[in-house]
Amino acid sequence: MDIPDTLFYRWLLQVSNRAYHLLLAAYPSGFRHIYGRHMAQVFRDCCRDAYQQGGSMGVMMLWLVTLYDLGTNALGEHISALVQDIQEKNVMHVLLSGKQEQAIFMISSQQFPDASMFRLLDCPCTARRIGKPQAL
Repeated sequence: MDIPDTLFYRWLLQVSNRAYHLLLAAYPSGFRHIYGRHMAQVFRDCCRDAYQQGGSMGVMMLWLVTLYDLGTNALGEHISALVQDIQEKNVMHVLLSGKQEQAIFMISSQQFPDASMFRLLDCPCTARRIGKPQAL
């Protein structure tokens, strides 16, 4: 079934798209930077499919699912970002105490170690504190 190119259809998709972009602000900025564009594209595709299958009521049902998903996932991403921040601060504290091996173990033993935490090991200020030669 082809999607009719009506004024209402275009308006509904445009309003949905703009509203979804605004709601993406509920996610942490780092997450939005990485995934926001792709999430918006998937939402646009889902809107088209929902309209094709159920008209405006299909789009309304999509919005119900989307709002629930956005609420639970945005909260989870904020918690994840907070945990990541705490872990980075703990690693930095250990590094600044001169315990590089302990910091490496802390990073490596995480369930999903973030590559950015390994960069803490090469930070010039950390290198000075642990007596590591600095790159020029």
